[in-house]
Formats: sequence, structure tokens, C-alpha cells
Amino acid sequence: MKLYEFLIPVNDKKGFQFDRKIIGAFLKQVAEIAGGFTGNANDVGTLYGGWVDPKTNELYTEVNTSIRVACDLVDLEEICELAATTFNQEAIMAYEVSPEVLFFSKPDA
Repeated sequence: MKLYEFLIPVNDKKGFQFDRKIIGAFLKQVAEIAGGFTGNANDVGTLYGGWVDPKTNELYTEVNTSIRVACDLVDLEEICELAATTFNQEAIMAYEVSPEVLFFSKPDA
């Protein structure tokens, strides 16, 4: 198990913010796959980025937010496929944040 981070867009292709119900349903599915997630709770954590489509050479830019999950690569690929479908994306960027993850549980007293 590793810690991964992936990016999802804040707005749809018309520039409107995604409905909170869509995001909530997506994050519930992420939690079911990975056991949980950590993400940005407000606009402070938004990221601006872009990528060039190699087929058309067109630059696409958008505002994103990042989500972190502790899982294996198979689960991450499932999550990225879900994100691409949910948010109508051509691609989802994901990357390893840490090769080790520690979950600490306070011992019962």
C-alpha cells in the first residue's frame, strides 16, 4: 500500500462548478475502493494546470483539486477510471506521494 494523490477538476467543461452531490457520490465510491480519502475542503487547495493534447496539439487548462488515497496500484487505476468517467475527463493525473503509509489507532485504555 502506498499513498497516492490524483487531481479532479473543480468545474465542468462549460466552466460551471460540479454539483456537490456528484462530488459527494464520487468520494463515497473512492472511500469504498480505498477505505478512505483526504482532500481539500475549500478553495485554498485548488491548483491551476494544463496539458497539451498530443493528437491536436491543443492546450487545455483547468482548476483542479487534489485527493489523496492509501491503496495499491490496482485500486488507484479503478479510482482514476471512475474519476475520468464521473468528471468527463480525457485523462486523470495521479502520482505517488509516499511509498509507505502508517495508520495509527489509539490503543483502548
